Amino acid sequence: MPFRCVCPLVVLLALPSPATAQARTRPLDPQAAAEARLGWRAIEAGRTADAFGHFDAALVRDPDVATYQFGAGLAAYLLGRPEVARGRLEEALRLEPGLTAASVLLGEILHRAGDLEGAIRVYDAAIERTPADRQIAPRLDAWRTEASLQDSFQRSMSTNFTVLWARQRVRARRSVLGGDDRA
Repeated sequence: MPFRCVCPLVVLLALPSPATAQARTRPLDPQAAAEARLGWRAIEAGRTADAFGHFDAALVRDPDVATYQFGAGLAAYLLGRPEVARGRLEEALRLEPGLTAASVLLGEILHRAGDLEGAIRVYDAAIERTPADRQIAPRLDAWRTEASLQDSFQRSMSTNFTVLWARQRVRARRSVLGGDDRA
């Protein structure tokens, strides 16, 4: 899916939920909210470095807003900084565990980094909150299948590798000692 098609959807998914708005004990800082709006506009325009700066400015003023953390995480990811994105997305989910867009992106980052178990854990937590989500469930099933295949491959490779490695060590010892190299 092209980036321009995804951005409006991501922005809609990242809007604060009514539960979050009710749980918040103080109103949003107006300057922080203005910076966050500029950040979303910058993402929509493809100016991710500007977006990251705007979300960073919003977080300086109001660090406990999950959607600002998510915006900074998304911008960092688009800038090619997955570790920064991961930290921001984890913080967004700490603040608002039901922020599906943060779960989706964090799961993808973990999967791409080779942390299949971590990606599955993130999606498992997200699916508990939104069981009918059409984006999470199929991906989670695919990752579980991938994990199962990797596990069976690791088990079969482990025993075969051990046998092959042991044979090569025996051959190496025999050749050093001048003996027969058949094993």
